[in-house]
Amino acid sequence: MDMKPLRYSSLFALTLAGVLLVALKSNALIQYWQQSRHILLDVAPPPSVGDLVTEHLFSADLTAPFTEAEQWLLALGQAPWPSNLDPDELVASKDDDVAVAPIIDAEPTQVNIAAASTETKQPAVIADEPSTTEKIVETPSKSQNVDADKASDATARLIAQTNGSATAADVAGTSPVANPSNASDGVAATPEAPTNATLNSLDAMGNIELEPQDRVLLIGDSLMQGLAPHLVARFKKKDQIQTVDMSRHSTGLTYPAFYNWPNAVEKAFSEQSYDVMIVFMGANDPWDMTVKGKYIRFASTRWNEIYTERVRTILQIASDHNTRVIWLGTPPMGRDDIKGKIPQLNALYKAEIDKFSATARFIDTAPVLTTDGVSYSRFIELPERGSVMLRTDDGIHFTTQGHRLLSKLTLAQFRLPQPKKSP
Repeated sequence: MDMKPLRYSSLFALTLAGVLLVALKSNALIQYWQQSRHILLDVAPPPSVGDLVTEHLFSADLTAPFTEAEQWLLALGQAPWPSNLDPDELVASKDDDVAVAPIIDAEPTQVNIAAASTETKQPAVIADEPSTTEKIVETPSKSQNVDADKASDATARLIAQTNGSATAADVAGTSPVANPSNASDGVAATPEAPTNATLNSLDAMGNIELEPQDRVLLIGDSLMQGLAPHLVARFKKKDQIQTVDMSRHSTGLTYPAFYNWPNAVEKAFSEQSYDVMIVFMGANDPWDMTVKGKYIRFASTRWNEIYTERVRTILQIASDHNTRVIWLGTPPMGRDDIKGKIPQLNALYKAEIDKFSATARFIDTAPVLTTDGVSYSRFIELPERGSVMLRTDDGIHFTTQGHRLLSKLTLAQFRLPQPKKSP
């Protein structure tokens, strides 16, 4: 008997089985790689060679790549300790507990849902400098208080729906901001409302009116990466609204040498116009930063100034292009090393967004994602579903149910195109 055909058949069967196994397990392998990378990259990653070459190959400043590399090493505590710094900016001792930025990497998709109890932690407090927020947050004007009240009303309606005490119609088509023409003239830093006709109008409830073929830009870190598919599906499939997802994991505003969001936003707007920009980030930001070789402590006066300037730049770019901005607040976190720092970020966001009230609004995400409206909750109770898990094991990212609630909160800011009734 000729065994050669049998051997070929066996080899083909084994090859086919291997290909099928790889195809079936590819998702699990990708998740394993992401989780392993998250553990190994427990510090800010270095700038990629490609980014450095592309950005600086033809630049007059040939030392820029080496400067960025030096700043990265400094952030890791591997470079010579800087001297002659402002005492308010310099960490007192290299042996002190210094927050070196671990990267909150791409969102894990595999979730352990064995636990069934609701976890609620104490409300977060701002770390290091309790007085910092008082320095940054200005006393709101009367019109800003009115806008904040309407924002809380919209969020309350969504919470009521989540708790089963409101219908979907109560939430759909409701929104938080009053007409910007009512803004107080007493806020000198607030830009005037653009008069360009391309700026989306607001309906009587303050919803941003979108029409088919309008364009929405999504930016942010891995928090936005998880939310973006839900928004894209709704905007594109149901409302024929064009959506561009620029979200990128492991990014933020603290380390522009790794990824510069203001520059990326400027480039995006130079290529095409957008009617709305939605921002969701902050998971990688509550850490000390380095600027021109100087080590600056998180929440110090100088840190707040630099971070706020980067927020302002993004808002100003959108305002210059007559684009409305929805800035989602960073949600409460379950990780001990950052949970007390998130309120500081949100205070800075809100204080700066209040100055752009004609075009931008801040949306607090905590009331929809927590049991007490403030502190981290891994589980919440939903009507007819009981206890559901909103957050993944890392205490940072969200499950599918968490993304759905975030999506509802975001869509509640718009009046979306109504489907045409068939005759």
